[in-house]
Amino acid sequence: MGAGQTLNTLTTGTVTMTYNEATNGISITNALPVDDCTGEKSTDMFDFTMSIEMKGDFKISYEVTAEKDEASTLSDDDVRIYLERSEDGTTYEAVSGPNSYTMIGDTDELGASSNEMILDVGTVTKSVDYKYNGIWWNRQYCYILSKWLWLCNKW
Repeated sequence: MGAGQTLNTLTTGTVTMTYNEATNGISITNALPVDDCTGEKSTDMFDFTMSIEMKGDFKISYEVTAEKDEASTLSDDDVRIYLERSEDGTTYEAVSGPNSYTMIGDTDELGASSNEMILDVGTVTKSVDYKYNGIWWNRQYCYILSKWLWLCNKW
């Protein structure tokens, strides 16, 4: 190093995603369509944890995203997603959904690709362990069936 130059080191911490499932993906292959009320209460969840370890006085922004497989035969409207988050592992609150799969359209400032859907976003200033329960379901025929039943009940 030359005169007047100093080496600065910045340590912010780490962000770790831990999946409680065998894979970091969800499959709704051959799933029977269900309405939102039923899907949202499903106990067949995709559980994962996001741990952020902070070192120093910083803000770290994060986002949790989903990406639909390009080979999927379901339309984006038929893929339903509901996500809950907990800090204590006991009390969960909804952070997304139930919503249809909606791509963000453009790559964002945190790095999500244009074909991903943002499920949760935030900024932290301290170490946290967020536990998530995610539920994905197919509503492909439910909307048609409920609309038909509504029409039948109106007659």
